[in-house]
Amino acid sequence: MAEAVNQRLASAEKKIDDLTEIVKHASSEKDKALMHEVLTFLKEHRVRLLEANSRIVAAEARASELEQRNKELERTLEKRDYQIEHLSRNMAGVLDKKVYRY
Repeated sequence: MAEAVNQRLASAEKKIDDLTEIVKHASSEKDKALMHEVLTFLKEHRVRLLEANSRIVAAEARASELEQRNKELERTLEKRDYQIEHLSRNMAGVLDKKVYRY
């Protein structure tokens, strides 16, 4: 997902560069003002995209971290289940022996 965002950012930067060239060669003040307005909008939008991209990257890293933690917890639970199962069997065996002794 981050790669797609990076590609879109690169495309947006290319368009900004192209618009900058158009503004440089615009003949009328009205054209220059319009192009300047569009360019300003695109630059602001680019900043928001960069911020969103950094949040996406951080969220993906956090999700990966949580998945790893979840796997560790699952392994721990499996160990505990195994220990409880064997402890229960051992206790049942001990109790059976005590019952038969009396």
